[in-house]
Amino acid sequence: MSVKILATLLMTVWVTTASAYGWEDGDPLTLSGDGDEAKVEYELSCDEKRVRDPSMTDEEYSDFLLEFQDSECAHVFKVGDIGFGGGRVFYITDGGRHGLETAPTDIKPREWGCYDQSLEGAKDLKIGSGSDNTEAIIDESCKSYFGGSVIFCKSLMAMGWKNLNIEFYPNKFRQQNEDILFQYSYYDSLAKNKPKIKDKQMRIKILASFLMTVWVTTASAYGWEDGDPLISSGDEAAVEYKPTCDVQRQRAPSMTDEEYSDFLLEFQDSECAHVFKVGDIGFGGGRVFYTTDEGRHGLETAPTDIKPLEWGCYDQSLEGAKDLKIGSGSDNTEAIIDESCKSYFGGSVIFDDIEDYNGGGFRDWYVPSAYELYKIYEVQGSHKVVGDSTQFSYPQYFWSSSEINSRYIYAQNLDTGSKVYAERGLTLSTLPIRSF
Repeated sequence: MSVKILATLLMTVWVTTASAYGWEDGDPLTLSGDGDEAKVEYELSCDEKRVRDPSMTDEEYSDFLLEFQDSECAHVFKVGDIGFGGGRVFYITDGGRHGLETAPTDIKPREWGCYDQSLEGAKDLKIGSGSDNTEAIIDESCKSYFGGSVIFCKSLMAMGWKNLNIEFYPNKFRQQNEDILFQYSYYDSLAKNKPKIKDKQMRIKILASFLMTVWVTTASAYGWEDGDPLISSGDEAAVEYKPTCDVQRQRAPSMTDEEYSDFLLEFQDSECAHVFKVGDIGFGGGRVFYTTDEGRHGLETAPTDIKPLEWGCYDQSLEGAKDLKIGSGSDNTEAIIDESCKSYFGGSVIFDDIEDYNGGGFRDWYVPSAYELYKIYEVQGSHKVVGDSTQFSYPQYFWSSSEINSRYIYAQNLDTGSKVYAERGLTLSTLPIRSF
């Protein structure tokens, strides 16, 4: 789109090396006392459309995501990706639009329940049957052999996904005292034919503690051959865990936001690092647009924009905020925050809001530098914004943290890609980014 402005304030624009990125000589966005009002209609980006409405229940959000994955905005998953629920995708259908993911955490050892009771609705073995099996078992209200809890108690549904169910795929049963690998996967019980996505594994060393029998059925095709079952004896059971990488990555309740961000940076240098590709959903819920160290580190955009606000520090040059290159947005932002910039018109400025922004549960977001902003558009393409341009407000344009001089800042229209020099007193949108 083009914005026509009748300039009333005389200003000068200095062209720097930014011309290499497309900020050429031309009419800047200015504080104009007159001018044509530009009306613009924008749509939400796909990532913004996927964000949970605060009024949604857990069930409603699960249903919403299932429908969303049938839309043109569907996120296409690959096996091994982090799913919507925070676990690992291990099975996909519909070209990656639907599938199965494991949970981000395991459930501690419990009994299965319904001892010496045959459940007709829980005999299916195939992929996609875990939800029906689980529902049938829960309907039986299985009791514990020893009077404790069983794995199918509804209170065990994890992480706010109350209608998610548990599916077991043991790779093999061996004789007692040997390792057994269990894989847990969670998906929406309503998605009978279109399971969703998540992942988690744990190795358990079990010393038998009470007598049970395992009947071998057609599961032999999957390696469950005739042999010694897991049984109970009078011996005391001992269980050892080796946390999976996804479990190790979970935030400890005692961690502050800053501590968790620091922990993830170190975690990404470990053998458990998640390898990201450009376009993946990052730890903060936005999109990865730049990677280093073969995908272990990089930059991601925030899951939501910050509404149009002034940049601040009008007619004030900040030496610590002139860097343009990729990787400099964090230092620019820190230098500007240290200046406690004030608004030209007496309202809020973007650097007040960036300190309080906690998208995706993180608080280490910052305003991108000019080249970081350029890279976002180059990699992710059109980023639409809902809002109208008025005399002093241009929501379709986004601030960088790189200043040109005491009045102008590098800015860019993330819908069209148009690059401009914008006066600090205007109100533009901001798309925060963070490093990982």
